[in-house]
Amino acid sequence: MNSKRWLAILFVLALTAASCGSDDTTTPEPEVVDLIVLTGFYPNGYQSALFAGKAEGFFDDEFINLTIQPGAGSAADNAKIAAGAADFDTYNAYGATALNISEDVPVRAVMFTYATSPSGMCYIEERHTIEDWSDFEGLTQGGPAGSAITLEMFAAMEYFGADPEAVDSVVIEFMATIPALIADQVDVTGCSLLTFAPRAAATEEAGLTLGFFSFSEDGGFDVIGWGVVAADSLIEENPAAVQRFVNAYGRSVLWSIENPDVACGHFLDAYPDKVEETECPSFKGTLPLYTDANGDYFMGHTDEQVALTLDFIETTEGIALTFDDIYTSQFYDAMPEHLKEGRLEP
Repeated sequence: MNSKRWLAILFVLALTAASCGSDDTTTPEPEVVDLIVLTGFYPNGYQSALFAGKAEGFFDDEFINLTIQPGAGSAADNAKIAAGAADFDTYNAYGATALNISEDVPVRAVMFTYATSPSGMCYIEERHTIEDWSDFEGLTQGGPAGSAITLEMFAAMEYFGADPEAVDSVVIEFMATIPALIADQVDVTGCSLLTFAPRAAATEEAGLTLGFFSFSEDGGFDVIGWGVVAADSLIEENPAAVQRFVNAYGRSVLWSIENPDVACGHFLDAYPDKVEETECPSFKGTLPLYTDANGDYFMGHTDEQVALTLDFIETTEGIALTFDDIYTSQFYDAMPEHLKEGRLEP
C-alpha cells in the first residue's frame, strides 16, 4: 500500500476518533428559562443579595432570565404564585406557608436563608415598653390586611398565654404604617430586622425612638426562618428550574456576605430613588441572620425549630402537619456541597 493511501486512511481514522470523543464529552446546555421572583414587600436594602446575584450574572450562569418584581405581602404574593403569575417569593417561609394551609394555597418553602425569623413588632419607646406578649394587650396594632407578621403576633400571643382579643386592629397600607405610628394613630405595627433601619431613621427624624420586640429573641418564638417559597406546581413540573434558582440564590447570598457594600450598590442601581444611608445598614443588619449560633453559614433549620413550628400550628390553627407539608428539602440536598458549607468555590 502506497504512502498516500496510508495517509488518507489515517486521516479518516483521526476524524472518526475526534468525532467519537466529542460525542462522549459534550453536555448540551440547558435551555434558558424565564423566572419571576417577588420581593415579599416593596423592595428594600435587605434584599441586596437578590439584586447582586442578578447583576453579577449568577442567575445567568444557571441559564435563568430572572425578573425581580416588588412584593405585596405574603397573602397577595402567595395568591400570585399559586395562580402562576410569579414563580418564587423571598419571604417568611413559615408565614407564607403554614398560616395559609387552611386556605389551600399550594406553596412550599424550597430553601431557607435565615437561621431565625427576623419578625417582630415596632413601637415608640417614649410611649410604651414591650417586653412580653401580654404587653400587647390593650394596644392598637396597624398593618396591611393579611399581614403574616400580624397573624403571627396574634397566634403567638395565644400560644404563650396572652389574649389576642385584647388587641384592637386597624388596616393600614405598609408604606403608611410608620407615619401612623409616629402620629400616635396606632401603638404597634408589624416590623422586622429587614426593614428596621430605614423605619428607625424616619422615626428619628420625628424626634422619636423606634423600639423593636423580636418574636424569636424577646418572645421565644423561634420557628423556622425565612427563605424562598414556590408553587407546588412548579416544584413538580420543573424541578430543574427550581434547583438552578436555589443554586444561584445560595451563591448570591454567599457572595453578598463577602461583598456587602457592592451588593447594596447593585440594589441602589436598581432603585436609584433609595438612600444609601438607610438601605445599606438595612442589608448589613441582616447579615447575622445568615449564620447559626456558631457564626457558620446556615441554610437549614434545627429540630427544635421544626418541633416548635409544628406544635404551634397545631395548637393555634388546629391543623396537624408534617414538615414535608410546608418544606421540601430536595433542592437543598442537591445543592453543591461547597455552597452548603459556606464556600463560593469547590
